[in-house]
Amino acid sequence: MDWISSIKAEFMAVLTAVATFPPDCTVHIYTDSKAIIDKFHMIQSLSSSYFDHAKPNLKDTYTSLWFILFNYIRQHKISITLHKVKTHNNNYWNEQTDYLAKMACDLSSPITSLISDRFSITPMYNSTAIMTPLCLFLKHLTQAQGFYKFITLRRNSKY
Repeated sequence: MDWISSIKAEFMAVLTAVATFPPDCTVHIYTDSKAIIDKFHMIQSLSSSYFDHAKPNLKDTYTSLWFILFNYIRQHKISITLHKVKTHNNNYWNEQTDYLAKMACDLSSPITSLISDRFSITPMYNSTAIMTPLCLFLKHLTQAQGFYKFITLRRNSKY
């Protein structure tokens, strides 16, 4: 079973909800994810410049999804305010949302392509999108290749 992160589940719930909003609306979203709220505010405060620089994008697991969210918000002129609610506080709607978010992450993604003049690539490895920070992925890949060379030394060496 592929275990999903709670951040991904919460983020996909926000992204899915935003995709249902009509243009030119003001929305309040209540979530128990401080990480989502903080990241949203950080990207929002940097305006669109967050996606103009490679460095933060290499370290963020969900850069392409954040880009989709902010691009959708901008294109549809949606105003969003995020509110923090207490987690696991026997709030029926919060518990139900968490449950549905986790279930939705097990479904195949409705987002199949990303076309933009500003953010046009998704890093891939063996036809699979890399959904971890790219720097960390490259570090682990290099370490794995080095380890493979090391363990195959004896097999390939001639005494």
